[in-house]
Amino acid sequence: MRGITVGIALFFAISTLTEAQGVRQYTAGRIGGTPLTIDGRLDEEAWLTAQWAGDFIQHEPYNG
Repeated sequence: MRGITVGIALFFAISTLTEAQGVRQYTAGRIGGTPLTIDGRLDEEAWLTAQWAGDFIQHEPYNG
């Protein structure tokens, strides 16, 4: 009985924490100049002026 009570309490505690985070939005901006090559390398000059965004959590293809 005690294990069930602890399990239910943990479930509600975790669900409350996930709801409190809210939805984050990021709006991508348009840049001018030379077009970027999507090749996995960030060596073009336009990447130096890009705005940094962080605290992302990847959901696909693997969580983490």
